[in-house]
Amino acid sequence: MRDVSATPAEWQKILWKKQALPDNHLPPSFLNSLQRNTATSDDSIWALSAGLFILHAVLADYTPERVGVVRERGGGGESQGGEKSLTSVLSMNAAVSASVVLASRLQTDMAVFSLMLYAVQSFALLPVLRQRLQRYPLPSLLLTCFVTGLSLAALPFPHLARPLATLLALVTFGSPGALVWSQSRIRGPWDPAVPQLNSKTD
Repeated sequence: MRDVSATPAEWQKILWKKQALPDNHLPPSFLNSLQRNTATSDDSIWALSAGLFILHAVLADYTPERVGVVRERGGGGESQGGEKSLTSVLSMNAAVSASVVLASRLQTDMAVFSLMLYAVQSFALLPVLRQRLQRYPLPSLLLTCFVTGLSLAALPFPHLARPLATLLALVTFGSPGALVWSQSRIRGPWDPAVPQLNSKTD
């Protein structure tokens, strides 16, 4: 008799064929082997992404935070604040959608992840940081930029990064903790009344 060595069955992308593999089996290269939609050309991708980015630029909220607060207090009402938040959300969605459209043309998973991470940081988190920074005066902003730049410059040097990290930890956690520990409660007429009950013992 002829001895035939058993070889492992290879999965094939064929419908209606009995294979020696589970029905839900997918090889590691299944997603990478999928063909793109050939009906969508590169020109359509560029045009769609450009239109979404233009929509993002038109709907973006460039109003300083102080001006928005003054408008709300001056009787602008809730409608202006609602419209402002709606346009901001639409602007962010348009920018992220444009990034998704551009990411569909990348070749590797790492490139897609990097582009989407950059898009979320630029269009979702950076506007929030900008509005938070606009609430504080210019010296605070300059101090924040200086400390951030100093921290980034000290990262390649461990002998500078450790003392700077210790200093930042003390300023961030040590100083507020010391203030909370050393504060004293000031009592006055604004405190709630506490009934004084005289207990008599027989």
